[in-house]
Amino acid sequence: MINAEYPSTAIVSVKANLTHQFRQTFDFPKIREVNDYHHAFDAALTAFIGTYLLKRYPKLERFFVYGKFAKQPVNLTRFNVIRKLAKTDTPITDIDTGEVLWDKLTDIKYFETLYDYKRLLVTREVSENYGAMFDQTLLKASDNGKRLIRKKQSFDTAIYGGYTGKTLAYMAIVKVSTKKDVQYQVVGVPTTMVTQIEQLEQQGMTNKQAVTKVIEPLIAANNKKMLTYEVLLPKVRFEQVVRDRIKGQTHRFALGTDTYYHNIQELYLPLTLQRAFLGKQNESEVQLNQNLLTVFDATLAQVNRYFPLYEMNKFKKILNSARDQIELLEAKNQFVKNKLVLGKQGILTNMFIGLHANASYGDLKVLGVKTDFGKLQVPGGIKLTGDAEIIYQSPTGLFERKIALKDL
Repeated sequence: MINAEYPSTAIVSVKANLTHQFRQTFDFPKIREVNDYHHAFDAALTAFIGTYLLKRYPKLERFFVYGKFAKQPVNLTRFNVIRKLAKTDTPITDIDTGEVLWDKLTDIKYFETLYDYKRLLVTREVSENYGAMFDQTLLKASDNGKRLIRKKQSFDTAIYGGYTGKTLAYMAIVKVSTKKDVQYQVVGVPTTMVTQIEQLEQQGMTNKQAVTKVIEPLIAANNKKMLTYEVLLPKVRFEQVVRDRIKGQTHRFALGTDTYYHNIQELYLPLTLQRAFLGKQNESEVQLNQNLLTVFDATLAQVNRYFPLYEMNKFKKILNSARDQIELLEAKNQFVKNKLVLGKQGILTNMFIGLHANASYGDLKVLGVKTDFGKLQVPGGIKLTGDAEIIYQSPTGLFERKIALKDL
């Protein structure tokens, strides 16, 4: 597609092992659990290596430029491209133009600057679900106390068993008024109701009118003292970005479902701390332990300042009281009687996983965290404030459109 759109552009194929070799040679670690910034850094490395190959080895372009044809496959690592970059202390220039293609001191400093960017544009795809209408676990009749859903309309769950729960197609945001207050509730629209909504639309209703009518029983069941309700946004997709006050702090998050927040705050650890986390060859146990405590302190400082969602389930409280316990642990994970015992690195890895800007969970039960670390669930359903902003992003994240609920 790129070749068709830009036929005069050379498309250089850069193998992943070259960027991996560059990272290893110049000590730029990739710790995927920390954040998603490694994708951007890999893109920068790919752009640099591709341009370098094209200008440094113009006679070999048939081996790595799309549309050119080599008589036999070639492994670019045979050219020792990265090793030559590491061994030379003098700038490498283009023979024909004199352009500096590589200056180790300057270029490594540039990549260190890129690596230490505190904030990069990260966007995620929003989605709807039109797959299975129920959770696929089919339970027996003796489990009927779990509010099973009938396999078929005529199949009594007390006799035939049934499914455990409905899946959601998307969500809606509803303004519910009572005598005491006004609430902005996130309501899940079950997949089983989609057909009914579509039928009402075919009969002439707008999407908003159809959703309002179909989900009325859901809203009434959850709001016994409701006076009126209004559907403000009839279709909100999963992973929709919202900006609202959380525990007194304005914060961005994504709507995982109507009951789950998804954190989108990226954890930032500078290059020095990521190197310290991994440790060096022949590094003493004492030094590694101290480095890991430094990484823990830096991580906790960010949690306290930038992760208000983690007030939930006492995540912050437990982490803030866990330092003395962590200090007593070994640096690395140990196997005791074939059972894994987490060390400081293991605890930190699980912290990174739970703090990652996605729906992944870490295991910190050893610290007394009973809930999966990073599980941000509100069983009664997510409620927003009137100041909440729905943020629609362009694919690049460069452009945003914000809509405040109070203005709808």
